[in-house]
Amino acid sequence: MEQSRPSGVLLVTLSMIPILLTTGCFRASKVEASDADVANEIISSVFTQWKSGRTIDDLRNAKPPIYVADDFWFRGYQLKEFAVEKPAEVHGTNIRIGIKLWLVDLKGKEVTQSVHYLVTTTPAVTIAREDK
Repeated sequence: MEQSRPSGVLLVTLSMIPILLTTGCFRASKVEASDADVANEIISSVFTQWKSGRTIDDLRNAKPPIYVADDFWFRGYQLKEFAVEKPAEVHGTNIRIGIKLWLVDLKGKEVTQSVHYLVTTTPAVTIAREDK
């Protein structure tokens, strides 16, 4: 009686196991918590740049990139002023910061908004307006 030979796919798969184990592919990766002090610095820098007329695309194309998700900024509202209303607090692996915005909409009307932002400082820098 003839023994069946393992197929080529099975051999390749079995030969990859040691490589995957030594490179950490089977280990769970842990996401590091963001740093509140760094988040405060990022908020100050990014909102100062918005206030000076920089765009979301400018920040995304910077080195290192900063990814911002804010509908007011995206739609072209001008930022006149901002202030921290609620200090940085850990929120999962993010930092949550309350900001008061003084804006000018596309028709020139001044608008004031209190908004919470979630800031991630690692592995990439992101700022996202928190919807309630």
